[in-house]
Amino acid sequence: MVGMKSEEASSVEQAENDAVSEAEQLPQLRLQIEELSSKNAELEDKVLRAVAESENIRRRLSKEIEDAAQYAISNFAHDMIEVEENFRRAMESISKDSLSNDALAQSIYQGVEMTLNMLVKNREKHGIRRLDPMGQEFDHNFHQAIGQVEAADQPSGTIVQVVQAGYIIKDRLLRAALVMVAK
Repeated sequence: MVGMKSEEASSVEQAENDAVSEAEQLPQLRLQIEELSSKNAELEDKVLRAVAESENIRRRLSKEIEDAAQYAISNFAHDMIEVEENFRRAMESISKDSLSNDALAQSIYQGVEMTLNMLVKNREKHGIRRLDPMGQEFDHNFHQAIGQVEAADQPSGTIVQVVQAGYIIKDRLLRAALVMVAK
């Protein structure tokens, strides 16, 4: 029995030592828990920020791809409107007298007119609109004033002459209209 009491005493003493040791480690463990909780919160914040940033990048790229698809033809369209304007000038340069008296001039005029109509149809099919702002109020977003003229019959700021038509592709200005404005 004595041997058993000694084992029990030793076991109790060991348990007391373990309890004291654990009590001494408790503040350290609490500190480690706080540090790990803080680090965990920091990492969660970084993950949330990374997810948000990747979502922003995805949206931005999606918008850029959409814009590229819509406005990819801008350079080509700009070149083609020059061709359209040249066809318009060619038609305006043929006098009405030569059309009624000369079959060749009439044939050329009709060919130019058919080509111009085809250009206009294709331009409109791709969302490119022609601006002819004659008589409208001047708007610096769509018009470029190249001069002012006295016009007693028009209010100040009204477009009285269109020197060059403007063009819009979808909702963006492709080329501003060159205009003369009443003063």
